[in-house]
Amino acid sequence: MSQRPLFQFAEVEAPRRPSPERRRRERHDHHRSRDLETGKAAEHLVCCDLLLKAYNAFLSDQGLPYGIIVDLGSRILRVQVKGTRRPKNPLPGHRLSEGYLFHIRRTGKRGTRIYGDNEFDMYALVALDIHAIAYFAKDDLILQTVSI
Repeated sequence: MSQRPLFQFAEVEAPRRPSPERRRRERHDHHRSRDLETGKAAEHLVCCDLLLKAYNAFLSDQGLPYGIIVDLGSRILRVQVKGTRRPKNPLPGHRLSEGYLFHIRRTGKRGTRIYGDNEFDMYALVALDIHAIAYFAKDDLILQTVSI
């Protein structure tokens, strides 16, 4: 028995991938931010990773200082998710190679708000282009920017 693509199996026409220009217009028309899309993708990837590792993980509501809630049975763990689309080298004169940079102490458009002391318990830093996730306890990261 050969496998057919999902859309063929459901007898539904597969969606066509829009052109880059159309995608830009749609994002602008719907007032969606690319940074918001990156954050949502990172949160979904972390939630999937935790679920596959047999944790009870849930996406939190928008506007909270954490993106994922993990139910450990006796305790709830609040995970702040930070994602990036690709490696960067903001200081080419000082760095030899690119790295994944995460600004972990601030939130909001242009980093206008600083997180409080007890808003979440841990970080999940996500490199979306390679689907990699690094988990850290909040107290283990003391700098404002983390490079991996």
